[in-house]
Amino acid sequence: MPRETLSIVICTRNRPVALAACIESLRTQIRRADEVIVVDGSTARLPARMRRRLRKRLGGTRIRFVATPPGLPRQRNLGATLAHGSVVVFLDDDVVLERGYLEAIAAVYENDPYAAIGGVGGAQVPDPTPRESRLRRAVCRHGSSQSNARSWPYAPPIS
Repeated sequence: MPRETLSIVICTRNRPVALAACIESLRTQIRRADEVIVVDGSTARLPARMRRRLRKRLGGTRIRFVATPPGLPRQRNLGATLAHGSVVVFLDDDVVLERGYLEAIAAVYENDPYAAIGGVGGAQVPDPTPRESRLRRAVCRHGSSQSNARSWPYAPPIS
């Protein structure tokens, strides 16, 4: 099976600390994303210093920051339009992925002989700190249609 390319779309609004934690969890993945698109609906643009720091955390992964008016549907649609990957992973800025998550998502698509999977979602795992939660969001394949799409309730765990 061909290797899928992964585009991560992170929607954020006025939560730079949560965004930094989300990007840090991408850095620790076994399977690295091919690109990360941060769609920012904040009232003030992320400072250039912070954008540089976040780029440095991801090393060689291409990261793009795009400002837009707030609105989660608008942000996700814009991110999907800008994404180049064959699989688009949508994350909110308060998501902290467990190590191996992207590898599990890519494996679902790469092991699908009929290319019929239209979306995959992860399970919510509560964070031990009460003020934040870990949430893994749905994944969509470009060009899939509702009629031929199957979905899995969660990404299979990595053994």
